[in-house]
Amino acid sequence: MSKYQSAMLNNGAVLVPGLLSVLLLSSGSLLAADAPAADPRELPYYMVPIGPDAAEAYWAPDSRHLIAQTRDPRAIKTLTGGDGALTYVFSDDGKDIWAVNDRGQDACSFFFPDGKRIVWTSTRDNMDMPVGNWSDSDNYPQGGELYVSDWRGKNIRRMTNNKYYEAEVSVSPDGKWLTFGRQIDGNMDIWVMNADTGEEFQVTRTDEWQEGAPFFMPDNEHIIFRAWKRSDYKKIKPTPMTIFTIR
Repeated sequence: MSKYQSAMLNNGAVLVPGLLSVLLLSSGSLLAADAPAADPRELPYYMVPIGPDAAEAYWAPDSRHLIAQTRDPRAIKTLTGGDGALTYVFSDDGKDIWAVNDRGQDACSFFFPDGKRIVWTSTRDNMDMPVGNWSDSDNYPQGGELYVSDWRGKNIRRMTNNKYYEAEVSVSPDGKWLTFGRQIDGNMDIWVMNADTGEEFQVTRTDEWQEGAPFFMPDNEHIIFRAWKRSDYKKIKPTPMTIFTIR
């Protein structure tokens, strides 16, 4: 029996102070890396010149490439008629860039620690379902399934097949486990899946909390994630969120 099988979020979960940072990218020219910072404590930064807008980018183990959901005219249009996003891998200087997927709409993605494989979310096999809105938990795209492939988008393996919303996926440091958010009947919970066998276990079971964005800690056992109360959503802005850990 997996150590994750019986784990669930409860009132005894540990609140962790800290910061989870995600690199966000958008179109534009390269900014000088040595540009004066507004605050002397601020590190130099630059915009990756990949052209289209991109978001939720994560580094590859080689510290040179990133993976992100990137605007692409081949993707299904959004509810507002704009281009949807597909999964792309690109170098941090913008010189190397390629699409992993060519249809549907994609969301969160992540590298395996071997740097050769990736996991990503897509509606590619459920394009007949409503488009939904990746930014609104009341209207998440149902049929967002999980896929594993090599980083070029070859040798695709479909990991889920249930027409639920599944996204916000990441990989354990040892590469053996995936953790992700799944929405069933409007309720979000954290799940864990064996990356080889596909066997999965539900980690949290709550009615009031909407959990998501899970990441493994370096020990391969603890997961850190954020959650908000359903009673607060769209009533308090910005939505109050709490960070938890669970084993």
